[in-house]
Amino acid sequence: MARFCGGKEPSQLLVNAEEFKQRCFIDEKSLFTSEEVWTIEHCNELIRFFVENPDAGDGDFFEKLKVQLEGASLKAKLLIAEMLWLMFLCPSNTGPATKRANIERVVSWGGFTIAPKALEQYLSDKALTGVGSSGTAFNTMRWRELAYLIRLTHELLQLNKAKRTELLQRPGEFSSWLERVPENESRQLRHMLLFLFFPDSHERIFGNTDRQRILVTLTAITKSQYNKMTCRDRDSKLLELRQALEEELEPKS
Repeated sequence: MARFCGGKEPSQLLVNAEEFKQRCFIDEKSLFTSEEVWTIEHCNELIRFFVENPDAGDGDFFEKLKVQLEGASLKAKLLIAEMLWLMFLCPSNTGPATKRANIERVVSWGGFTIAPKALEQYLSDKALTGVGSSGTAFNTMRWRELAYLIRLTHELLQLNKAKRTELLQRPGEFSSWLERVPENESRQLRHMLLFLFFPDSHERIFGNTDRQRILVTLTAITKSQYNKMTCRDRDSKLLELRQALEEELEPKS
């Protein structure tokens, strides 16, 4: 039941997420190429050129992003393209073709070519279909979600490889560790990453409105109580609810 996604099949998505976790967050390698791009040095560039250089001017997200990254290295541009790939994995209310076109657009800024094998595994329709709707703010405030991911990556890459490996194998510790990242409590990407990395202990529910409605409707938690809870507390209550429903609905022999 934890991995049930209605009519959507999450198996390739979760395999890709597991490979990403090892290849990028642990080994610091590129997902699309043979380069090393998930490094603290390239992440520092993204802090400088994107996080600390917001653009409130005209243009859509990608037009402004291109201007913001003009002074960044080619590998830093590839890094941000792979970050966008990670951000686009879960949402199903944007089509695979749109996701793929936007990712390839940003990859081209660095002059890189995605290997055919990587195209098939990570950028196919099947890989990018998504598993659940993101809230409106995920797209309208995409720059905030990306800044959150950059900061998260920056914090993670300051740990040694052994510590990163251990942290990314333990859902409770990783969830607790995320609380050091600014805006963790208000970012939908937080919920997406926890589902992608730990689908048996975190739910496929990304919008705060949906999370609140489920707990207020199906448990004794009030809206006031919900609003005072941390995301980690809400996760725990959602898990308890699912496990109780699994036990209740399990076929009796």
